[in-house]
Amino acid sequence: MAKSLLLQEGISKPGEPVILKAKLDFKNSSWLCARRMNEEMHQTHTSPVYINVNNTPVRASAEDALFYVKWIENMIVNTSPGGKWNSFFTHDLDIVQERYKKARDIYSKIAEEATFSAK
Repeated sequence: MAKSLLLQEGISKPGEPVILKAKLDFKNSSWLCARRMNEEMHQTHTSPVYINVNNTPVRASAEDALFYVKWIENMIVNTSPGGKWNSFFTHDLDIVQERYKKARDIYSKIAEEATFSAK
């Protein structure tokens, strides 16, 4: 699962930036983002910045990757003939499902690599 590495507070004003500085030690390849939140929810979110350590890929936990494998398999079932979302795909279902299958294969590989790297 994603972890909050650092929480800093700042007050922004229109036209003025908030500058947050932090030093982080990355032992594994990972990614970093910034979020602006109020008391209720996220307001904005930056794109990730990827940190590469020793030329290794960014890998989440196997559990996270397997969540997406299961989610994508559910998409394939629901878009298949007889599935509850099949009626939304009046043409090119084979193309759509092939994309889902490629995505599933990518996340399966990520899960395998995450399991391997954890050993």
